Amino acid sequence: MSEPMDVVVIGGGIVGVSTALFLAERGLRVTLCEKGRIGGEQSSRNWGFVRQMARDLRELPLAMRSLELWRGLGHRFDAQTGFRETGIIFTTTSAKKAEALAAWAATARDLGVNAAVLDKTGVARFVGNDVHPYIMGLHTGSDGRAEPGLATVALAQAADRLAAQVLEQTAVRGIETSAGRISGVVTEYGLIPCGAVVVAAGMWSRRFLRPLGVNFPQLPLLASAARIETPEPLPALPFAADDWAFRLRDDGGYTLALRNSNIAQILPDSFRLLRQFAPTLKDTWQEVRLRFGTPFFRALRES
Repeated sequence: MSEPMDVVVIGGGIVGVSTALFLAERGLRVTLCEKGRIGGEQSSRNWGFVRQMARDLRELPLAMRSLELWRGLGHRFDAQTGFRETGIIFTTTSAKKAEALAAWAATARDLGVNAAVLDKTGVARFVGNDVHPYIMGLHTGSDGRAEPGLATVALAQAADRLAAQVLEQTAVRGIETSAGRISGVVTEYGLIPCGAVVVAAGMWSRRFLRPLGVNFPQLPLLASAARIETPEPLPALPFAADDWAFRLRDDGGYTLALRNSNIAQILPDSFRLLRQFAPTLKDTWQEVRLRFGTPFFRALRES
């Protein structure tokens, strides 16, 4: 049995690591449990865009606050996150999307985001004067980029320096309660007594919470990204077109991703959560490709 903790954080991605770090900074006794390695899944594979750009307006205040934190993380915790306030540019060849981006920019500016609408000449200033099909662009100069794998590990190390206990290769099997309150977390190596738990397990969160009677509405999406090298220099700021995007990495290469091309496996949960996700699917159906196959039957056996 471990010594009692105030909080146990489940999941060693950027969300779990950040949670442990800020709790430890406040003087709480914190243990973070990661079943694999820190930043070993989505948090080391994402695009690395740190953006307010084109966020759903309902989450924009949260994105703005997040950006404020990113600006000071390195100095505050002596952590090398790779964050650069480079700005971000989105472009489009679609008149309909151009109208939507312009409308977003008008509202975002009212909320304090420095979003600038660019015509073809304005876009060319960022992507060069070669012939390109973009009819409109949107630029947010206060956005930026970070190094996903580097940042997650650096913040975990900072949490460790603040006396948080960071445990890799430590899967959590369940949560114990006493008198209706959380009393501990059961790991594969034993019990960690605690008074609170934060579940930040990424795509595994629903699977973990369901046996506890918590209906967390979550469905997995599969997206693709690649690491590339090119002798031709590309713009230094993160760039996204209608169906692809790239980001300069600190090592001089680029992260290249397909945009709006997500694969959603049809699972038993797809039917359980259909009512909740139907409005989103209706609005974004062009960005999602549905697949049905072996994962459905595997999930059915496990449910």
